[in-house]
Amino acid sequence: MRPTQRRARVGGLCGGNGEPEANARGKLERKAAICWWRIWLGAGTGFDSAENEGLLLKAGGGAEPLPRESKRAMAGRILDAAAALKA
Repeated sequence: MRPTQRRARVGGLCGGNGEPEANARGKLERKAAICWWRIWLGAGTGFDSAENEGLLLKAGGGAEPLPRESKRAMAGRILDAAAALKA
């Protein structure tokens, strides 16, 4: 990101397996977002399930594990983190 470029996008979501932090961090930087969350797919979590588990990455470094919980609870956790980062 260029020094004068502002981070306008609050965040985004990606899902998958493999190298979760490296892949999500790449998307975070390419999209110039404030945060990016990566959900794990499979074993009762992901797009077709009632629960998610994943990782919240923050611009400038830092990652926070997102424990397995309902999608509604995780959405609240992510929105709270994004609001704190944007403030």
